[in-house]
Amino acid sequence: MAEEYAKQKAQEDYERRIFEKFHKKPPVAEQKSIRKVYMELSKKFHPDLAKTKQEETRFNEIMVRINRAYEIGDIAKLLEIRDELKQYSSDTHNTEQDTPSLSFINHEIAKVKHELDLIKGQLKRSRGELAELRASEAGMLLADYKRYKKEGYDLIDEMRFEIEEEVDALQTMLKGLDKYAQTGKMPFEVQMMMGMIDIDVRDFF
Repeated sequence: MAEEYAKQKAQEDYERRIFEKFHKKPPVAEQKSIRKVYMELSKKFHPDLAKTKQEETRFNEIMVRINRAYEIGDIAKLLEIRDELKQYSSDTHNTEQDTPSLSFINHEIAKVKHELDLIKGQLKRSRGELAELRASEAGMLLADYKRYKKEGYDLIDEMRFEIEEEVDALQTMLKGLDKYAQTGKMPFEVQMMMGMIDIDVRDFF
């Protein structure tokens, strides 16, 4: 489990480093709310709190998900995990209670409104990050790749072909310069590549 988490984290760290310049941090108050949800979940699902070996394994899996969501500030995912695992919660109200109190209802309404504001904030930041990413060089490259692929071209193959052509040209120039150093005569093709000769197609007719 630890090895799997380490590999996943390494991959996420790599991706985060690539796109971290597009990442928008939540406001301080929002960060505190995210931290609060994280601590609430951690106190319930830390493996040390497990009562059986099976539950310890389960809690380990849950904490991996919680830690991943917290590390990237994904409040929506944290709330999703919390709702998904309500059956473990010891502070939920009695489901057999037919008439929950008005104060409880008001508390739940306020809680849901607050969580909705957090998710709206995350959505706004994500839209901003996406807009900046699309306008970036990496984003435009991805758009070109998708367009070429849709039209039946493989952009990666095209780029590889261009790079191979450049490598061949550089090797030709290197050989020509080596010959020039030995003989004192610059090969014709090298002169063309270095722009030393202007070619007029009429010269060939």
